[in-house]
Amino acid sequence: MTYALYAVSDAVSGLFAAPFMAMSDDDAIRSFKCDYDRALNQAPSSPFAMFIGDYSLYRVGSFDASTGLLESVSIPALVLSGRSLLRSDDK
Repeated sequence: MTYALYAVSDAVSGLFAAPFMAMSDDDAIRSFKCDYDRALNQAPSSPFAMFIGDYSLYRVGSFDASTGLLESVSIPALVLSGRSLLRSDDK
């Protein structure tokens, strides 16, 4: 089975977090949204909760669980901008 690899980018630091596996873009988007909701509820003063517009989700490669091979993409593909999660009055 091949999984896609995703990473969250922080526009302020210019860095990506460690990648994680997901079955699809929709699955990764759900994880990103759940992490944001968790931050809002459990760590509202965290940068992720306070500045979600600074973060974006990217597809960065794939992992083949049968062979153990990792493949990266030449250019990370934007999947979801954290800005899209802001209410219209927060933008």
